Amino acid sequence: MESRAVRMHGGWQRLKARWMTRLWYARLFGRFGPRSRVAPPLHVLHPERAAVGSGVTIGPGCRIETHPPPLRSRKAPPLLAIGDRVRIGGHVRLVSCTSLIIGDGVQIEDGCLITDCEYEGAPDGQAYFRQPKTGRPTVIGEGAWIGAGTVVLAGSRIGIRAIVLPGSVVDGDIPPWTLAAGQPARVIRVFDKTSRRWLPAAGAGAPGDAGNGIVPGIGAMDAARIAASAETAAGTDAGREARGDGGTVAGAGNAAAERVAAGRAAAAAEQAAEKCAAAGQAAAEHAAAERIVAEHAAAERIAAEPAATDQAAAERAAGSAGDASPVDGKNAG
Repeated sequence: MESRAVRMHGGWQRLKARWMTRLWYARLFGRFGPRSRVAPPLHVLHPERAAVGSGVTIGPGCRIETHPPPLRSRKAPPLLAIGDRVRIGGHVRLVSCTSLIIGDGVQIEDGCLITDCEYEGAPDGQAYFRQPKTGRPTVIGEGAWIGAGTVVLAGSRIGIRAIVLPGSVVDGDIPPWTLAAGQPARVIRVFDKTSRRWLPAAGAGAPGDAGNGIVPGIGAMDAARIAASAETAAGTDAGREARGDGGTVAGAGNAAAERVAAGRAAAAAEQAAEKCAAAGQAAAEHAAAERIVAEHAAAERIAAEPAATDQAAAERAAGSAGDASPVDGKNAG
């Protein structure tokens, strides 16, 4: 149970965000919808080219900046558009040079960077911050969930209800109703609306993962926990009737755990087979080396036999000559 101090602290934070939004932050943007709230501090650059929908929550320490062309008009469309009911965590940076659109109901966790600006420039020109900025439109579909620390680069398009796991780098398209992870991010799960389950994507998983969709650098237990939490969130948000069927989410979690276990078993079997093959190859090489040594020793014995025979013959001849010498002397006398 929360203590009184904790409740007072939370109430004070909400009250401060409400009044700071009404008195100051709402006046900065080109459009600021009702029931939206910004927690201080907020860092902005050209906020007049940004539009914020209704019911939006922006966490503390965020930075929202646009880089309009030098010749701009107040009637120009916004470069950064945030839809309704968007939840933005703390210390998120949104940078727009061309067109950055965040759909309704998007959830952006802490520490993300989302931009439509190209990080390119002429190395032999002026300082990079003085060169004109270019970009490609970036779109985040309705209801998408962007994990903490994710980077979304220019030209990326994230489909509706897609999930991007924490720490990913998105540089391209993420289809709707999929789960992506990695650097660069790639699809590892696809949500089946019929069975309401996350299924492994075709071709997901690194070589040796037996198609279990585990991303390199993420352990099997972490992947199972992430997949189970994603299945639970998707099953809860898919419809109110999913809450009445308590076995749906549990069955999906068990199925995900079974798939992960099967993938680990297949990977272990493949590693064992590789070890056995390596051991067999080593044994064959050792046997071949022993045969070569034996053949070499036999050749040496064969080559040494004639020399030993000649030496024995010479010794016998020398012995015979020694025995005959005294006899010859007596005969001479």
